[in-house]
Amino acid sequence: MKRLISLAFVVLVSFYAVKESDATSQWARKYGVSCQTCHTAYPRLNYFGDKFALNGLQMPGTDDGDDVAKQIIGNNLNLNELTDIFGIRVSVTPIAVEGNGLEENGKTKTSVDIGNPNAVSLYTAGTIFKNTSVQIETEVDEDEISNEFFQVAFHNLFGTSLLNVRVGKMSTWQWNALSKFSELTNAEHEILSDVQSANGTGDDSVSMTGPVPAIGLYGWKGPFVLEVGVSNGAEIKDPNDKKNFWGMAKYYVVEEGDFAGSAVSLWGLIGTDTKQLTDEVTGAPSGETEDDFWRLSPAVNIRYLEKWDLQFAYFFGHDDDFDLSTMSLEDTDFQGIASILGYTINEHWYCAFQADWVHSSDASDIDHLVLSPAIWYFPRDNMRIGLIGHIDAESEEVKKHVVSLNIDSMF
Repeated sequence: MKRLISLAFVVLVSFYAVKESDATSQWARKYGVSCQTCHTAYPRLNYFGDKFALNGLQMPGTDDGDDVAKQIIGNNLNLNELTDIFGIRVSVTPIAVEGNGLEENGKTKTSVDIGNPNAVSLYTAGTIFKNTSVQIETEVDEDEISNEFFQVAFHNLFGTSLLNVRVGKMSTWQWNALSKFSELTNAEHEILSDVQSANGTGDDSVSMTGPVPAIGLYGWKGPFVLEVGVSNGAEIKDPNDKKNFWGMAKYYVVEEGDFAGSAVSLWGLIGTDTKQLTDEVTGAPSGETEDDFWRLSPAVNIRYLEKWDLQFAYFFGHDDDFDLSTMSLEDTDFQGIASILGYTINEHWYCAFQADWVHSSDASDIDHLVLSPAIWYFPRDNMRIGLIGHIDAESEEVKKHVVSLNIDSMF
């Protein structure tokens, strides 16, 4: 009963706080527009939002980074209003109920967590000046502050949208037809975030979409977007002298009409993960083992009437030595699917269903099938309250099902 009373109190206070908030994100303040100008349902970008991002956080067809909402200090200095570049993202789970499938005294064990502050992120983004943008996401934990995402980009170099450069700690997946940043169910696509090179056992293990120190060169013109890039592996101080390389091609199949923004893409990554070996007796370095790997993914995004939004990607992957064995190479292949279907019911309600599947005949510990339904209520454009489920449909012995209430906001 105490838990129910606590839950009711948290929900009522949250609804009141959201109802009274007039805060909006940086670009809504800067340009004086609704969040729905760029978002189908925060944080999912619509087609206009895609073009806004590709153009360096400037309105499509312009290079307004020196002009809009800037304070002119001198001939060579225009400064943003601070509220136009700084934002705060907050995510809270008032209650989560998890069944872990294990039996205790003949009964299935269930845990109830209340009042979980998932994340507080400081989001800094905007134009430094014309055709130069910065995006920094700083996550604040209980005992650590870290930059999860840090990117400086130069756009429309030499007067053409075919030449843009971005550099920093960033995702190689940014422009794909399956968006890494959709967050419609508050669930990471597990094949994107959890399946790492060398099964996460290397000194330089990377996932497919996690931010890495990198340089990317991209160009876009009408329906086409192309990017190539090189990354340093997982860390700025690379533990090996190899590099990872990626390439991406995207085509907006429809640019106008009912299906505007629908697209297909093809993405690939090739690289090397390593692990430093030590002598078991002396502890001295005794060599290095390597895992050469590659990833490939075609993807499609079908949008209809800015209401239906289907994203689907298929994955192929290969590691020469998935567990970085010192005895013999352990060749591993895997395949998987990441998909999500979203539907805008009206300006306040949005629902989504996500399905993630991974299978490998060589590494059964990465096999999974997870289904994630969600329904969101938007009291304001920049705040949402959702009921989310995660259904483990793969595990035979221990199934981990979760139902949670989430409150997310950006202001």
